[in-house]
Amino acid sequence: MTAQPVRPGAEARETALPAVRRRRRRRDWGRGAARLLCAVLALVGLVPFVATIVLRSTWARAWAAHQTERLLREQGLVASYTLALHVWPLAVELDDVRVESSDGGAPALLCTRASVRPRIFALLAGKLAIDQVELDEPHVRAVVKDGQLANLSIKKSESSSSSAAKWPTRAPFNGFALTDAALDLDIEGTRLQTKSLDLDVVTDQGESDLPAFEVSVRAGQATVHHTRTSKAGVVATDDDALCSIEGRARLESTELLVRHLEGVGSADLDAAPGTTPACDLPADDKRRVELSLGHLHVGFPGPDVKIPPIDGHVRARLPIGIAERLASLPETDGWIGLDADVRYAQDSILPDVSGNLEAHNVRLAQYSFASELHSQIAVRRNLVESPVTTLRLGNGLVTLTDTVVDPLAKGAPIQKTKVDVAGVDFTALLRDLGVHKSSWVGWDIHELHTTTVSGTLVPLHLDGELQGKTFTFGIYDRPAEDKARERIFGISEAQIAAHLAIRPDALKFENVHVSMPHSQIDGGMVSIGFHNDLGVEVPHLVADFEDVSPIGPVVLKGKVEASAKVSGKFNAPEPEGDIKSVTGLAVSDVSFGDISGGHVKVDVKTPEVEFSALHGKKGESAYDVPTATLRFGKGFAVDAVGESAGFGLRDLLSMFALDQDPRYDGIDARIATRASVHVALGGPEDACGSGYIAVGAKSELTGIGIYGEHFAKGAADLAMRWYDRQQGIAGAEVDVPSFVLYKVAPPTGTRAGATGTVLGSASIRRGGDVTATVNVENVPLARVDALGSLAQDVEGAVSGVAHVTGNLDDARPDANVTARAELDVGGMRLREISFPPSHLDVGLTQRFPQQTRSVGRTKCGAPIPPPFDKATYLADASSHGQWTVSGSLLGGTVNLTDVVVTRARSS
Repeated sequence: MTAQPVRPGAEARETALPAVRRRRRRRDWGRGAARLLCAVLALVGLVPFVATIVLRSTWARAWAAHQTERLLREQGLVASYTLALHVWPLAVELDDVRVESSDGGAPALLCTRASVRPRIFALLAGKLAIDQVELDEPHVRAVVKDGQLANLSIKKSESSSSSAAKWPTRAPFNGFALTDAALDLDIEGTRLQTKSLDLDVVTDQGESDLPAFEVSVRAGQATVHHTRTSKAGVVATDDDALCSIEGRARLESTELLVRHLEGVGSADLDAAPGTTPACDLPADDKRRVELSLGHLHVGFPGPDVKIPPIDGHVRARLPIGIAERLASLPETDGWIGLDADVRYAQDSILPDVSGNLEAHNVRLAQYSFASELHSQIAVRRNLVESPVTTLRLGNGLVTLTDTVVDPLAKGAPIQKTKVDVAGVDFTALLRDLGVHKSSWVGWDIHELHTTTVSGTLVPLHLDGELQGKTFTFGIYDRPAEDKARERIFGISEAQIAAHLAIRPDALKFENVHVSMPHSQIDGGMVSIGFHNDLGVEVPHLVADFEDVSPIGPVVLKGKVEASAKVSGKFNAPEPEGDIKSVTGLAVSDVSFGDISGGHVKVDVKTPEVEFSALHGKKGESAYDVPTATLRFGKGFAVDAVGESAGFGLRDLLSMFALDQDPRYDGIDARIATRASVHVALGGPEDACGSGYIAVGAKSELTGIGIYGEHFAKGAADLAMRWYDRQQGIAGAEVDVPSFVLYKVAPPTGTRAGATGTVLGSASIRRGGDVTATVNVENVPLARVDALGSLAQDVEGAVSGVAHVTGNLDDARPDANVTARAELDVGGMRLREISFPPSHLDVGLTQRFPQQTRSVGRTKCGAPIPPPFDKATYLADASSHGQWTVSGSLLGGTVNLTDVVVTRARSS
């Protein structure tokens, strides 16, 4: 074989591995797609930057300003602002916004910043569609007159010119927010000014596929000013304050749902302008206003719904005086509050209510109905029911239970209610009911109960049966609440049964039956007029004075049968009555026996009680009191005139409980007299505190007996002033300027001395000093009862004079009475035997044992002796004095000395 020449490098190639055939790479589509996506995203990422550059360009800002100004001009608005555009999110931000008012007033809108997020495609189409609106610190001024916005000339769209407003099919925005807003709204003359208002509105889809709005609101202090003119032409300005409000609500096309709302405010009750109340009013201030709503549904009227249904919880409080703004009412006062679940629909006339009602210091005109009211209230099927209602009235408690009222029926009948009254002060009740501010009639109503009260409210006609227990009914000499009052007449305690009748003119208690511990009243009537009229009628009263005593400070005893009535006004009641009989009448410690007739009239203004035509009998003695007057003032005074054709002295002594006193045994007479009596208890006349008595009398005496001596007739004048009754007779001054006693009644035309007379005068001075002068003139010896059976055989007459001095105050050691007498006997014959004239000097000393024990001292410092002890007095046989007799007797001489005087007057 022929060798081939070897080319350079060929050997090397021949020794290398065989060459591998390269395959063609496959195209990676995933990588291409990723690269494409990255490129697209890179372009998208450039859009904001490019858009920002574009939007910030002069062209873009000019275009945006041109479009917004065009839209505002189309709406008739003149505005100025600084505009800024934001790309993401797309928004138009306006700074220092100012929208001018068309009425020449302050700007309609001032806003620090307004951010509007338009919908870009709608904007490119030339329409203004808002996604989100945010306003920071806006100040809005709006004036609405006749239902139209008057301070902005906004052109009406065709849709808005339609008569019926329609719910929008699309929300004008998705969100709206006001932050720290201030509003100045004038709506039909009512001006609302508020600040620190935050409002958020968010739209979503409602149940009817129409837009719904969720609203949240919170506001600080606001004021509301409104000027109104009453029918009388009086202009009043209401300056109210809204102190805070916070709430959430949802507004749909068919209903409004208030999820939560809390508001507090202050109502202006002063008609003068510029009297806005403060926001820090205390809880008991009547001007405080509160409103709280929870889950309150309010439906909107529709074709099938004429009355908007309402359902939810309401808690509200407001002054009653606000009602004067809505209707012509008298002056009102107080506040009312309601905390209840409320339902109102077209199937009922009245809303259904279940909850609690309260009111405080309720007053209409002069009528104060309750200082405090609490009521459980339920309104169902147009009936108002209240299981329990309590009223604080007249400083007491009135409870109404099981009350049912049909306000829509004719007369607004109260179908039933039960009334219980406890602790009511009658004087305060009259003041609350506007009858009188300071009644002179007082009555403590301890408790009153009714079974069922029913009737109508229009006209007022309510009836029921009443039972109760009362204390301290009284008619006073001044307003009953005056601590210095004096009771003229009253009842301390009583059980009452009566028919209760409430009429338009008065509160009446009819067919009254009153039971007191010892007394009763049947068939009485009490009328408490709403125009200050008072009427009380007691046709038959059987009473023990123990139940009605005292009258003033005077304690009365006895049993009376009478009729009485009270008329007049509450500040000037006029009580009067007729006495049928009084048994065992005693005034203080003086007994007047039985009274068979008389009339009583009370003048509370003076004040005084007048008695007239009293006919009385003490024991066997009849007497009349034509007039007697009891006066109240600084104490108590009585002025009376008494008459009797023959009042027994023993009956007179029994009036002072002295008829059984042995010291007055042997004294008797019948007295025909007309006496004036003055008694003062308390006051300047009664300085010693036990009563002052003054008596003046002119008396004719018959049937006179003085320690065994009898006189046919006599006469005496008396003037007594008893200053310190507790001291006894030593505390009195007694003057008998003249008295005369006839042994035999003088025949007509003869001298008094021809029949034998004893005449003289006497006096007792305060402190006990006593003086007396007695003249004996021609007393026939045959008429001297001391001579016994011998008198019929004796002829002659005795004359003489006696002087008495001494002191009657047995608290003094020298208390005694001394009598000195000179007697002459002439023409004496005994059984046809004549005797020469006789002359006797007689002396008597009567000593009083000193009273060393006392039970106290009077206000004038005199000792008060203990009660008289009759047994000790009768058992005392010690010497209390002596007789002395000297002179000539029957032609001889007589001289008797130291004749002992004892209680038995032994010698």
